[in-house]
Order: sequence, then structure tokens, then C-alpha cells
Amino acid sequence: MHTFSIKTFTTYYSEEEDRIRLDCLDAQDAKLGIWFTRRLFDRIIPTLTEQVKIEAATTSQAKFEHEVMQFQAKQERLSNAPETPVILTTETTLFLCKTVYFKKAPNDTTVVIFTNDQTIEASMSLYHKDIRKVLDIFYGVYLKANWSIEIFPTWVRSVNQTTDPIVKMH
Repeated sequence: MHTFSIKTFTTYYSEEEDRIRLDCLDAQDAKLGIWFTRRLFDRIIPTLTEQVKIEAATTSQAKFEHEVMQFQAKQERLSNAPETPVILTTETTLFLCKTVYFKKAPNDTTVVIFTNDQTIEASMSLYHKDIRKVLDIFYGVYLKANWSIEIFPTWVRSVNQTTDPIVKMH
């Protein structure tokens, strides 16, 4: 089975296909395109959410803690210099993801493995903060696709509803 280690990705929504594609790049600048159905993505979001729930305390303030950590991750992602989008070529391998595996690694990362169950496997190692950034990116592509955002936890949705950073006092 061919393996691919994702260093970065750009999301792409195809209205014609009604699918999301991750345009991926590895450390050697090789490219790979992974198509996802909404049904599979709707299964990925809750699992990613569970991975970061462990990070926040399970107290009455957990929702607030999640919102703060999600806001910090979003701000960090937006404040970093924008990366050049991954642009696939006609020679780029594309596949439809059929199965996703989640594994805990010894270095406190979650490894997400995307596979077509036959010939290719692409993996992405994520720390908790990275998972929050990925959730934020996926939230944005769900909005672009005009898909229901109810699958996302309230702490992701509430951070993304904050559009006006100016606080006005009367």
C-alpha cells in the first residue's frame, strides 16, 4: 500500500460533486488529492471533537475553556503568514476516502489515517491545538458548501460567529 504523510493541505469544495477534497502536500512537495463524501465527513467531525474534549477540564467551565482554546487556535491560524495553497496538477493522484482511522501516538498526537481500503493511505499527525485548527478549517468549508453545521460543537460555532472584534460600549 502506498503511504503519504500530509504536511499541509488546502480544502476545496466541489459544488458539482457535492464533496470536499483535501489537496495535500508532503515534506518532499509531492501532492495528493483526497475526496470525501459528506457522510464520511459527518463521522470525522465528532471523532476530532472527542480528541480535544480530553484537553479541557470536565467542569462547569468546560464549554468556556473550549471556546477560549478554540478562539486561540483560530487566532494563531489566522495570524500566521498565509501558506501558499496546494494546487493539484492533472498528474496528481486522486482518490475517494472510504475509511478513516484515528490512532494515539506516543508523542501525544492523534494520527488521522485516510484510506481507499486498497492502494493508498494518507496520514496526518495532529496535536490538540492542530485539531482545533483543522476543526476551524472544516467548519469554514461546511459553510462554503452550505451544509448543516450542527455536527460541530457549540464552542466551534460560537467562536466562528464572532465576526466583529470591536467591543462597543454605550
